[in-house]
Amino acid sequence: MLLPTDPRIHSTPIHENHEPFVDVRKEGRVVIGPSPEIPNNTDYYYLRKKVYEKLVEAQSLLPQGLHFCLYEGYRSLQLQQRLFEDRFTIIKKLHPEWSYEQQFLETHQMVAPTINLTRIFHTESS
Repeated sequence: MLLPTDPRIHSTPIHENHEPFVDVRKEGRVVIGPSPEIPNNTDYYYLRKKVYEKLVEAQSLLPQGLHFCLYEGYRSLQLQQRLFEDRFTIIKKLHPEWSYEQQFLETHQMVAPTINLTRIFHTESS
């Protein structure tokens, strides 16, 4: 099992594919719940078209009467950054004795960063 902090995950290049977003509210095939961490987030209704199609396909394979409930989809980079920074602040207060790297990795267990881990660890330890 790979953890989110595994360097192999962060070495995978991510490229914009310009695939359109689907507004899940308008499609009506997936139940939507409130965003648990961000009450006013309206972006989470959006999924990339292929992701939406895969979700609908997977849902069709569930036993009769069961369905998925989407709680979060798309997050802007700005929102993701804010969530990471908020969690990082909490971890720093809870564990001031930890190194920056330990605090960062602990935060990363719950929230994905929007930066390259290798670069930040090199910069912080220099």
